[in-house]
Amino acid sequence: MTLGNRILELRARSGLSQEDFGELFGTTRQTVSRRELDLAIPEIRKIVQMARTFGVTTDSIICDGISTFDGAFKRFVCGIYRKKNAVIADTERIAIVYRDGGEILTSELYEGLQQNKALRGFAEFDLRSKKAKYAYSDESGNIISNFSAENYIGRNFEVMSSIFRKFP
Repeated sequence: MTLGNRILELRARSGLSQEDFGELFGTTRQTVSRRELDLAIPEIRKIVQMARTFGVTTDSIICDGISTFDGAFKRFVCGIYRKKNAVIADTERIAIVYRDGGEILTSELYEGLQQNKALRGFAEFDLRSKKAKYAYSDESGNIISNFSAENYIGRNFEVMSSIFRKFP
């Protein structure tokens, strides 16, 4: 397997277009295409950036094929921060967002790598009525919901942060 094949595999596994992949690493779609076709070789700093972003070793990109850190290392990086009315617990692979809207409490679960996290579940609890609303995606990709938020499952973390602030 060539370096270009391994870059293509990384991009395909992440579900990114060549344009999105290029944007993520500060380059153009054409450059991504040239790299995937082995017509251009990325600088080592770009390979390191790819490895960090997708949670793989630089070795796996350069020579052996794509493998994750999961088997070799036991590490857990977590950041907890506040953003407006939300507290966010963020790791490399998941983010949990808790929002306190006074009488409405919400939580959201996002899954994915680094900045490419997508909404997998949402719950809202109204303290006045004592009623809960929820939507989530099961392991098979089926969406289970008791209100209209199921349309949002799978959307990007940053997009959803602005949408959920608007929920009544």
